[in-house]
Amino acid sequence: MRTVRIAASLLVVSCAAGLAGCGPAASVSGSASTTPSMSTTPPPTASPSTGLASPAAPVADLVHVPLDGDGPLGIDLDGDHAWVVLTDSGGLAEVDLTTHQVIRTIDIGTGGQQVVAGPDGTVYIGRYATGGAGEDIVEVDATSGSVSGIPLGPIGGLGLDGEQLWALEKTGEVARIDAGTGSVTSSVEVHVDQDAHMDLVAADGSAWVSGDRTPVHRISGSDATIEAAVETGGGIPLAFEGGLVWGARPDEVWAIDPATNAVVRRVALLGVDEILALDVDVDADEAWIAVRKPGRLGAVIAVDLASGSVLSDTPASLPAGIRLTADHAWVTDYERDELIGLPRS
Repeated sequence: MRTVRIAASLLVVSCAAGLAGCGPAASVSGSASTTPSMSTTPPPTASPSTGLASPAAPVADLVHVPLDGDGPLGIDLDGDHAWVVLTDSGGLAEVDLTTHQVIRTIDIGTGGQQVVAGPDGTVYIGRYATGGAGEDIVEVDATSGSVSGIPLGPIGGLGLDGEQLWALEKTGEVARIDAGTGSVTSSVEVHVDQDAHMDLVAADGSAWVSGDRTPVHRISGSDATIEAAVETGGGIPLAFEGGLVWGARPDEVWAIDPATNAVVRRVALLGVDEILALDVDVDADEAWIAVRKPGRLGAVIAVDLASGSVLSDTPASLPAGIRLTADHAWVTDYERDELIGLPRS
């Protein structure tokens, strides 16, 4: 099972772009009823490459899919289809990845950010702001296109684990929601800074939550208990793949083993100012990362997780979300309003 998230804010883009890092400068603190364990075990570290790949040349088989709307951010896959959130124009685009065509665009309201395609044909969208119209979590029936919603609060992270939908509100409240009824069954508050990235990954009975400067909190059980606080050194969880929780900050990709609540992989990064999104293929030992470099230059880099070497480095205007298929890395470009397919070779 794979769960992948977009970074919950592209901090140097305007708040109108849909970004959870935008908000009051003051952060909101919370406390749990239990004291979590803290894991600081130093894991082995892969050495970074001494430089990036060769200067970019035209990429063979690069795919460009123009989208019927503005400001694509989140992306999730359902077989050979992609669901893309158009945060500024208020749409949810369904894209056929075989024909490279937009099938339809469903009106869901502006401010959408995260998208999660459920196995039952329901697509969930977390909204950083509703503009006074619609709910904070949107539910779309993929068959009929009908739209409903779950009222909560502005969303900074969203994940689905079986029948449980986990939502991180921008305030730091983490809600466990019955996906069938849309009812919040339990919640707990953690600290996340309002001026930083924040995100949530859900898998194997737990939600993993953090902001850039806070430990990763593991929240589990029907009563939403904080079971552990894992000190990663910074960064947010962005993917669950190969039984590990993967996250990143500008100088490092890391992975947490849920069996020990400890960081077990660290891969250094060079020349990166900001992490925007990440996906991992453990079979290929690759991480594909949407980043910003110095000078606010967008790029998508592929990193060999074993050696730390950069396999490819492709410029992109503002890469916002990323998902991997066997043949391509599919990237939303917020500024160019398109879905890009980067060939994997």
